[in-house]
Amino acid sequence: MATTNTYMVTAHQEGRWWVFEIPELGTGGQARTLDKVAQEAQGVAAMWLNVPPETVTVTVATEGADDASGANLSVGANSMES
Repeated sequence: MATTNTYMVTAHQEGRWWVFEIPELGTGGQARTLDKVAQEAQGVAAMWLNVPPETVTVTVATEGADDASGANLSVGANSMES
């Protein structure tokens, strides 16, 4: 069984994009919609660590969004993926 790496991700909206940061890895990225942030962050973390995406779990916390402030999203080995 592969080890699962779990990371917190923060995201905020800039114009039409959601920009996210994975502070523990010192990297980040962007997604067109909030519902894609977790999936994109999982892929970025996996590439950064050079591991399969299914071994990475992320939890996303939003910042400063009027309609999603404080929302939490997860994707990874122990969560349901959309």
